[in-house]
Amino acid sequence: EGARSAYPIDVVAAMTVPNIFDSFGVRLDGLRAAISKLSMAWRFRDSGEEWTLRVENGALHYRTGIDESSFVTVDLTRSALDRIAAGVSTIDEETAGSEFSVSGDLIVLRRFGSLLESVDRYFPIVTP
Repeated sequence: EGARSAYPIDVVAAMTVPNIFDSFGVRLDGLRAAISKLSMAWRFRDSGEEWTLRVENGALHYRTGIDESSFVTVDLTRSALDRIAAGVSTIDEETAGSEFSVSGDLIVLRRFGSLLESVDRYFPIVTP
C-alpha cells in the first residue's frame, strides 16, 4: 500500500478521475494482479461522481456508476484520492481522517494498494 507515484500532488490534482485510474492501471503489477479479482466502488462526496474499479486477469478496468456487488465501497473527497495517488498519504492514513471512509472489506482496498508498483520519475530514458 502507498506505493510511490510518478506524479507530484499538483499534477495529480489537475488530472481527471479516469486519468488517475489510468495511472493506477499503468502501475499495476500485472503478474501479481493476475491471481486477484477485486471490485471496488468509489463515491466522491464533493463532485457526486461514482465509479466502479475492478482488477481481474491482471488488468485494471473502471466504469462510471456503482456496482452494488463490489467488495468494498470507498466514500471520499477528490483531495483524498489526490493524496493517495501522489503517494503523499496511504489508505490507512486517509481512513483515520474525515475525508475518507470505507464500508465493506477494507482488506480488498489494501490488497489493491499493494498491487501498485512504485515508479521512479527520474528513470533513464536513454542508456549507453
